[in-house]
Amino acid sequence: MINHSLSGLRIAAATAAVVGLLAMSVGPVAADTTPGGDASYSQNGSTAELDASSCTDNGDDTMTCSEQQIGIFSGKMTDSVSGVIHSSQVCASVGSYTFDLNTGGYIGEPIFERGCRADLATGVIHFESKLSGASLAATKITLEQWVCDDEKECLPGASRDVVVAASWVGFGPLQSGKYRSSGNDGICRYSDWFKGTNRSADITATFDGATVGGDQYGNLASGKYGFKSACTEA
Repeated sequence: MINHSLSGLRIAAATAAVVGLLAMSVGPVAADTTPGGDASYSQNGSTAELDASSCTDNGDDTMTCSEQQIGIFSGKMTDSVSGVIHSSQVCASVGSYTFDLNTGGYIGEPIFERGCRADLATGVIHFESKLSGASLAATKITLEQWVCDDEKECLPGASRDVVVAASWVGFGPLQSGKYRSSGNDGICRYSDWFKGTNRSADITATFDGATVGGDQYGNLASGKYGFKSACTEA
């Protein structure tokens, strides 16, 4: 199966790697631009995430896909680089790409934009008890484009403002669990972990007033999450 998820593009550590919004089976992800290089990041609180994607067969052995993601957080988060503690945050990302169905290769350059906004005003983000729901009031975020010359080396490009809003309604049982993973991309060794509870969710969301459609995944979670990386010069 060909997997072209733009959220999987690994940005080199020297350019402040984007980690965030990867679906995990038992917990959330950092709704944050995690620090790159030798660094650590932690959060303790509640998160809600939305992943939406849609693809169109162009009828010429190519397919065009688009992705939209929104993540919110409330609690305490900090990283070893800035040392700044944040109490809330919203992140959003948008991706689009066309690929060849026969070779799996991209047609043209994929586009990936991402941005976050921290320490929001009271009431902008709201979580209900027992992960029964969450909401994000209409919020402006600056998205920055990542321009990649391959799937590892990416640099920030043009930026634009978007307004996002979302609501999550939890369903099904609460699940408790632990998660831990590690890896090495040849430049950086990295690991992340989570301990807490999560729950599936239905989502209603808009990007600049347009309703988010396509195939959707929604999740609500509460607990502790950590990330650590150690990198060497290429």
